[in-house]
Amino acid sequence: MACAALVAGCQAQDDAAPSPAASDSSVLPQLPVADPPLDREALLMAALRAASAAAIGAEDGGVQRNLDGKRFELRLRFGCPGENVAEATTRSRTLDEGRRVVRLEVGAEIDGKTPLVEQVVGSEFEAVEGFWIHRPWLLQAACPRQSFTLARQEDVPVAEPGRSNVSSPPEPDSTEGFSPWLGIAQFFTATDARTHRRDRRAYQAAERLSGGEAPSSDGYDLIIEGRLQSLPEGRVITCRANGVQQPSCIISASFEQVSLERVDTGELLAEWPGG
Repeated sequence: MACAALVAGCQAQDDAAPSPAASDSSVLPQLPVADPPLDREALLMAALRAASAAAIGAEDGGVQRNLDGKRFELRLRFGCPGENVAEATTRSRTLDEGRRVVRLEVGAEIDGKTPLVEQVVGSEFEAVEGFWIHRPWLLQAACPRQSFTLARQEDVPVAEPGRSNVSSPPEPDSTEGFSPWLGIAQFFTATDARTHRRDRRAYQAAERLSGGEAPSSDGYDLIIEGRLQSLPEGRVITCRANGVQQPSCIISASFEQVSLERVDTGELLAEWPGG
C-alpha cells in the first residue's frame, strides 16, 4: 500500500507539471507575397496621372519613384476584324488563302528620332525601341465594337465663302485618325548589352489554319512583360505638355519577354525571351 501511494503521488506531480512551450524553431517563417504585375489598366491610369501632373505643373516625384522596378504585363491588340491594315503598317495580319496561313508582324514604332523621345532625352541614349499604345481609352486590350472611321473627302461639305468648314475630318495617321500620345519604350546606352536590342527587326509569327478555321475573331495580342525603369531624371513616365492640348507621355521599361497570342483561343504563337 505504501508503494502504491508513492506511485500515485509521483503521477499527480507529473500531471500538474506545466507543458513546455513550443519551440520557436517549429514556427515557419512567413514568406513574402509578390505583388502581381501591373496590367494595361494600371499602366494607363498611371500614365493619365502623370499627364495630369505635367499639365498642371504638379510634382509627382514620389509616385514616380514608387513605379521604378515594378513588374508589368502590357497587351497591345491588333488584327481586329475590319481593321484598316493599310493604316497600321507596323502591325499587320495577313491571310494566305492558298496556304491557309495567317502571318503576323509587329514592328517598332518608337525610336531615337521620335519627336517625343528627342524632347525627353535628346541624344543621351544610343538606341530607343518601343511602341505606341493604340486606343488608350480602352482599359483592356480589346477590339472596339463600334468602328471609328474617317469621313470620306467627298462627304465633307464645302465651306461657304467667309465661313470656316468646322466639319473637316482629322488628318489620318497610323492610329485610325487619332494622334498617338502614349508610348512605351526601352532606352539603351552604349554600355548596355546589344543582345537585347531588336535593331528594327519585327516580331513575326505564322499560324496555320485547319479546315474551315478562320483567323481570330477577336484579333491578336502582342504581350510585353518586364519591369518599369526610371530614366536618369528619376521618372518612369515622362510627359511633355503641348500648350492646352493633351500632354504626350512615354513609359520607360525593360522588356524581359515579348510574345504573340491568338486571343479567341489563348494559343501562344511565338515568344521572345529577353524582349
